[in-house]
Amino acid sequence: TQSYILEFGDQYIRFYKDNGQIVEASKTISGLTAASPGVVTATSHGYSNGDHVWINSVAGMTEVNGRRFTVANVTTNTFELSGVNTSGYTAYSSGGTAEKVYEISTSYTSAQVFDLKFTQSADTMYIVHPSHEPTKLTRSGHTSWTLAEVDFQIGPFLDTNTTTTTFTTSATTVGTGRTLTASGSTFASTDVGRLVKLGDGWGKITAYTSATVVTWTINVAATGSGSVTWALGAWSDTTGFPSAVSFYEQRLVFAGSTDYPQTIWASESGSYEDFDVGDAS
Repeated sequence: TQSYILEFGDQYIRFYKDNGQIVEASKTISGLTAASPGVVTATSHGYSNGDHVWINSVAGMTEVNGRRFTVANVTTNTFELSGVNTSGYTAYSSGGTAEKVYEISTSYTSAQVFDLKFTQSADTMYIVHPSHEPTKLTRSGHTSWTLAEVDFQIGPFLDTNTTTTTFTTSATTVGTGRTLTASGSTFASTDVGRLVKLGDGWGKITAYTSATVVTWTINVAATGSGSVTWALGAWSDTTGFPSAVSFYEQRLVFAGSTDYPQTIWASESGSYEDFDVGDAS
């Protein structure tokens, strides 16, 4: 019942609702110079260079009201209106507020935003791009939004290995800093962050040493160390990530990764971030 417009730009998202842009709490203005550029005084404003602010309710220099400016040359209590010459404006009299545009950062460049795909359920939106791990945008409040990579409970994985290559882990118990060794060249430096399934256990690669040795974190105890029963994660910087996402019959469905453009991955029913594969019996 609450509708928002999301503005995706170069590594940011901004938000709009009820015909206005969402902003942070206002800061009180106590001065504004007629100069090139104009300098605003607002005690302990907390802004950074490059921030965008809306100014309203200024008495005297009313030419700045209802306008959005870019912040520059900040000090603790002042900031410039970047590129704005206020020397010809009416002299500042009193009052006024500055409100910073609320935004969150992303890893999507301006060239990539046109290729983003998404699906939404209530206050949660899943976003995909073939060059990025799937992310999840959640709203917990009007000015409280979070974007993070999806922390899948398990999977998805490629088909189980059918070669003679074995995987051996330095420890099989849950924990970090485990060494995973393949009997033949298997890994790439771009596999950091990729999932690995070993027997009935699984984990994630955290560091690359060579084509046969990586460091991994074990999430579920790895059975089958030294065996050929293993599988690599379906998505990674090596193989690419899904380019499409949707909900279907209580499942979260991804499709069209770089290396597997015709493959579809569906979660367990009612468990959107679990891609474990079980028996139909």
